[in-house]
Amino acid sequence: MSGIFVSYRRADAPDVAGRLVDGLVARFGRNQVFVDVDSIEGGADFEKRIDRALGTCHAFLAVIGRRWITIEDEDGRRRLDNPEDWVRSELVRALEAPDVEVLPVLINGAKMPGTDRLPAPLRPLVKQQAIELTSKHWRADVERLHERLEGSVNRRARATRGIRRGVARAQDQVENLSRTQQRTYRIGNADVGAIAGSLTGFFRGQKMESQTIVRHDGTLVQGRHPTGWRSFSGMSATLNVGLQPGDGVLTVSVAPGRWADKAAIFSVGTFVALWPLAVTSVVGFWRQRNLVPRAFNLVEQIVTDAGGAEDVTRRRTVGDPDAGDAN
Repeated sequence: MSGIFVSYRRADAPDVAGRLVDGLVARFGRNQVFVDVDSIEGGADFEKRIDRALGTCHAFLAVIGRRWITIEDEDGRRRLDNPEDWVRSELVRALEAPDVEVLPVLINGAKMPGTDRLPAPLRPLVKQQAIELTSKHWRADVERLHERLEGSVNRRARATRGIRRGVARAQDQVENLSRTQQRTYRIGNADVGAIAGSLTGFFRGQKMESQTIVRHDGTLVQGRHPTGWRSFSGMSATLNVGLQPGDGVLTVSVAPGRWADKAAIFSVGTFVALWPLAVTSVVGFWRQRNLVPRAFNLVEQIVTDAGGAEDVTRRRTVGDPDAGDAN
């Protein structure tokens, strides 16, 4: 990854540009500095390599010498007026990138060109704060440039770390919510039908459609998004709660999944455990409203009021035998 992209014309004081690049490499490291002359391997696709470097850089140095604005091609046309000119193309793309800081670097006494001397796509360049490098005060000028770049590098690094942490958290949430979370309770005098009724009321309180299906091995309570959301996501974004009683205990399984057909023949345990269907938009809905832990808390409150208790030794996440707390 190249954090600093250096753009210059070889016909416009390449010696000064080379000196600048040497200092950048010494300060930031070779892998943080991209220069098309040195950084593109032989045989590499020039355009793709440039695009990749522009996509990863956080600072773009437009090195401008006294001839930068006037250099012409073999046909006598000013290069900046040619949309296919590489220096122009690189600079246009950098100016359009919202997260790239463009720094005009003036060398050999060059001055910032006025908007009237630039083609329209390059005119935003004049709004950027330029840094001047002079031979008389080279060390001080370069140090000032390095300090400014370090601020940009650090900001980008912090932002990148934050994005990576956010992505990792989102991936963990998607993975956790796409699995069936399960707890077992000592049921006491609690009635499964009453628990199912409370869950139905809970879902409807969230403005969700709800249905209850009683099967031979237990009861399935479902809540799903309004119709508009189902159309948007292309699925029935459903939260399944399976209630399976047995031997004085109640096993409660919760997982995002599909809306059940009441006429279909299925077992509650198989439906909840084997039909999870989580997508990012659905996970965001569950997470925003904390529906999974709230469903468990509702069941636990009813069971506790009826003299029962949660058997925490059997709390688990289906598909993850080492999991502890399913929240």
